[in-house]
Amino acid sequence: MKYIITESKINKLVSMYLDERDLETSDIGNGEFNITDGKHGNDVIRYEIDHSLTYPEKSYHTIAISDDLVTKITKLFGLKNEDAINSIINWFNQEYDLNVDIHDFEWLSNDDDYYDDEDEEYYD
Repeated sequence: MKYIITESKINKLVSMYLDERDLETSDIGNGEFNITDGKHGNDVIRYEIDHSLTYPEKSYHTIAISDDLVTKITKLFGLKNEDAINSIINWFNQEYDLNVDIHDFEWLSNDDDYYDDEDEEYYD
């Protein structure tokens, strides 16, 4: 049997899922913050604000979401990537009283390995 589920119901399910996870918010200053998976877990969402050099009053808001989080939600709810991303953004906007959309989205890159490789070269 095939069911049609509205976008608002999907958003509600994803929101409930994210609310139940052990997500921790850490302030990185200037209105920017990270959301991690648990107290010492990896970043799953990063919110950044970039200010224009040509127009100082203009700023660009970015929400970076980890591939792991999107993959978990797509598999759990049978969604396409874009639908999962939109649902995460919807939850994020409600949770943090912000107004970002899919145009402000980018993939989160965890550069933790970058420093590990650099340290190995340093000690060789």
